[in-house]
Amino acid sequence: MKFYFFILFFTFLFWADSAFSQEIKSVHKVHNELYGIDEYIPGRFDPSGKDIIPLNRNADRSLNGAVFGFLPDWEYGNGDYKWIDYNLVSHVACFDFVVGSSGSLSIPAYWPWTDLINEAHSKGVKVILTAVSFDKDDIRSVLTNSTAKQTLFTNIKNKISQYQLDGVNVDFESLYSADEGDPINEFMADLTAYIHLELPGKEVSFAGPSVNWNNSWKLGELAQSCDYIFIMGYSFYGSWSSSSGPGAPLTGGTYNITNTILNQYAQVTLSNPGKLILGVPYYGLHWTTSNQYAGSSTEDFIGSPRFSATENGMFFHGMQWSTDKNTPWYRWFDDDWHQVWADNDSSLGLKYDLAINNNLMGVGMWALGYDGARRELWDVIEAKFGNVFAQRPNPPAYFYTKPESFTSFRVYIEENEAASQYILYMSDDGVTYSDSVVSSSPEILVSGLTSGQSIYLQVKSKNSTGLSGPSETLAVITGDPGNNMLIVNGFDRTASANNNFDYIKKYIPALEGSGYTVSSASNEAVVHGEMSMIDYGNVIWISGIESTTMDALNLYEKDSLRSFLNSGGRLFISGAELGWDIGRPGYSSTDDLDFYNNYLKANYKDDAPIGSSGTYYLMQPYAGSFMEGLPNMTFDNGNHGTYDVEWPDAITPKNGSFYIAQFAGVLTSRYGGAGVAFDGVFPEGTIPGKVVYLTVPFETFYPDSVRKQIMTKVVEYFESPVSVDNAEEIIPDEFLLYNNYPNPFNPETTISFSLPEKGDVTLEIYNVLGEKISSQFLSGLEAGNNNIKWSPGSDQASGLCLYKVSWSGRQGIKETRTGKMIYMK
Repeated sequence: MKFYFFILFFTFLFWADSAFSQEIKSVHKVHNELYGIDEYIPGRFDPSGKDIIPLNRNADRSLNGAVFGFLPDWEYGNGDYKWIDYNLVSHVACFDFVVGSSGSLSIPAYWPWTDLINEAHSKGVKVILTAVSFDKDDIRSVLTNSTAKQTLFTNIKNKISQYQLDGVNVDFESLYSADEGDPINEFMADLTAYIHLELPGKEVSFAGPSVNWNNSWKLGELAQSCDYIFIMGYSFYGSWSSSSGPGAPLTGGTYNITNTILNQYAQVTLSNPGKLILGVPYYGLHWTTSNQYAGSSTEDFIGSPRFSATENGMFFHGMQWSTDKNTPWYRWFDDDWHQVWADNDSSLGLKYDLAINNNLMGVGMWALGYDGARRELWDVIEAKFGNVFAQRPNPPAYFYTKPESFTSFRVYIEENEAASQYILYMSDDGVTYSDSVVSSSPEILVSGLTSGQSIYLQVKSKNSTGLSGPSETLAVITGDPGNNMLIVNGFDRTASANNNFDYIKKYIPALEGSGYTVSSASNEAVVHGEMSMIDYGNVIWISGIESTTMDALNLYEKDSLRSFLNSGGRLFISGAELGWDIGRPGYSSTDDLDFYNNYLKANYKDDAPIGSSGTYYLMQPYAGSFMEGLPNMTFDNGNHGTYDVEWPDAITPKNGSFYIAQFAGVLTSRYGGAGVAFDGVFPEGTIPGKVVYLTVPFETFYPDSVRKQIMTKVVEYFESPVSVDNAEEIIPDEFLLYNNYPNPFNPETTISFSLPEKGDVTLEIYNVLGEKISSQFLSGLEAGNNNIKWSPGSDQASGLCLYKVSWSGRQGIKETRTGKMIYMK
C-alpha cells in the first residue's frame, strides 16, 4: 500500500453537531500513520547535535504575537521545511518524539534537524520538542507511575539540553475520560515546574482539544499548569460527517471556532488570554455528495488535500463562500458531485482576527509545509501579525518563454499587483545566476544572444519591502523560431519528492544539437490560458511523480493536451504516477480514464512492475520499436541526484499504441511494460499526431549520456512519417464520450463520442439545477468517431451545463455517459 498517495487527512475528536460523542483518530495520529516513519532513519548531521547553535535572543523580530507551527518529520524529509518563512514564525515544533509507557522518548526520522534548528535559531525562532502519545494506556502509565513519569521528565530535559531546544509541547490525545481532568493537569504542572527548575527559560505547552466534549477537561486549570495551550482548532467536520462542511468553521452550527474561544475556553480567554494559541488547519476535506449544495449529504469521504492543492482547486473550479460558516469551498461534477471545504487566506484571516480581538498569545498551524511554496498564508500572517505596512510580493506563480528571433526570446511573467519590478536571472549552467534584467513590465525581451545558446531562467518579484523568493527554473535554447519545441513543467509535487523545481536542467542538455529552438512554460501558464500548446508542433510534458496528492493532470491540463494532440501535435510525456492517478478503473474518473486510454494510449496494469515497489530500476528498449538499439537504461533509486522512482507504473498498449520499453527481467505479456507510443488520428482529431509515454520520469535516467540517447530516439520518431495503418480510425471496444470543444464556448460547441458499433444516440443538455434545456435524437450513427454540434438558445444564461449522451446498440445494449461544459455568454 502506498502510504503517500491516498491522503486521508481526517482529524480527531467527534462530529460537531451530533447528539452523542464518537471518538475519531486525531489528525496528528492519522497523518503520522500515513506519512510517519517508524524505523530509525539517520539524518545528515552529527547525531550528537554538537553543531547546533543556541537561540539568538537578540535577533530582530517583527511579529506582534506568537506563530506556532508543527513540523512533522515527513515534511522535513520531503524538504518542505525549506519554504518556512522564519521572519513570520515564532515557534517550530518538531513532530514527533514518541512517548512510551515506561517514559522512553524516541526521536523523529532524520534527527537531528541541525540545518533547520540553526536557521531558526539564527533568526530568533524557538524550536520545540513535541512529546507525543496517542495510546491511552501509555498515557495513563506516565501519568500514574512515578518511575515512568520521572523517566520521561529526565528524557525530555536531556533531549532539550543535548539539541539546544527551547521547550516541549505535550501532545497527548485519546486519553481516558478520567485522565482528562486532574491527572493531566497535575502531570503538566509537575513537568512545568521540573523544566523551569532544571532549564530556566525553556517553555512547556500542551496541545489542547477544541471542544470539551465529555466535560471532563478542566481547561482553566490546564492553562495554569503550563506556559500556554495550543488549541487544535480543527476537526469540526471530517471523514465521519454525514453532511459536508468545513474542518474549522468560524461560525455556524452548535460548535465552531468562535464557540471554542468564547465558550469552551471562556475561563482562560477572559482571565488570561495570553496563555492561548489558536491552531488552524492547512488542509481541507473532500467528499462526494448527493448534490451540489453546501451542507448536502455526503456519500464517500475521499481525503484531505493540503492547502497547496486546494488553492489550485479553488482556481480551477471556482470558489464558493459559506456565509454561515465563514469559510470557502468548491465543487465540481465528475460522475458524482464533489465538494472540497478548505480554508484560504481570507478565512484564516478572519480566525486570526478572532485571536487578535480576544488578545490571545497568537496563532499556529497543522502543519508547516502543507502550503508548499505558496505565499498566501505567509502573507496573511504578515498582514495580521507583522510590524510592516507593505507586504513582500509572492514569487511569480508562473511564467513562460517564446522565441523572438535566432538570437532573442521573450519572457512573459504572471503579473503581480504587489510587485513594482520583475527581475529575470539568467544562467549558463542552472547553478550560478549572475546575469539579471530588471523590468517594470511583466514582459521582458532578451536579445544579443547567439543561435543555439542554452540559458536557464528564474524570476523574482520586487517592491519596496524587498524581493520575493525565486520562481521555478525554466530555460530556452535559441534558434529558428519556426522549428520550436515547448517544455512544460507540470511537476509541482513536493511531498515524497526531492523537488527543487529545476528538473528542466535534465532536459536541455539532451536537446542541445537537435536543431530545435526550445521554449518552456510553467504548467500554470497553460492552465490559465496564457500559453497555447497548439502553437508548437512538439511538446515535452514533465510529470515527475505527480499523483493524487497534486493531480497528475488536472481537468484543464487534460483538455489542453487533448486539443494539442487532436490538432496533430507530438507529445513526449513521462511520469511514474500517471497510471496510478488517472488510469485505474474503479478509482479514476470517466474523464481521467478517457484521457489515459485514448490520448496516452495506455492501459494501467499495476502500480509497479509485478507490484513490487523499490525493486526494478532498469529499463530496456522493446525489440522492434523505434527505441531498439538503446542500451539498458538505469533510473534513480534516490542516490543519483533526483529522487527515488519507487513506483513506476506498469502499463500495456491501448487503442492502437505499441510497446517501446520494458522493465528488465519483467515479462511484458504478463506484467506490462514501461512505455508505449502511438501515431495516428486521436479521437476528436482529423490530423495525425504522436504520443510517447514513459512510466519512468525522463529526468531520473542516468548518466547524462543515457538521457541524450533516449531524447535522440524520441526526436527521430517525431520527425518520422506517420504510420498509414495507425492513421486509420480505430473502432473502440467500448462507448466513449470525450470533452466538448471548445470549452468554455460561445456560440457553439462540439460534443464528440465514439461508438463500438452502429446505434441510436440521444443528446440531453441540463443546467446546473438539473433542469433539461435541450434534447436531440440521432438514429443509426455509424461505429467510430461521431460529433454533434450544440448551441444554446438566446435565453440561456452563462455558466455550467451538463450534457448526457445515451447510446443504444443493435444488440440491445444501452449506455449513458455524462460531461460538463461552460457557456460564456
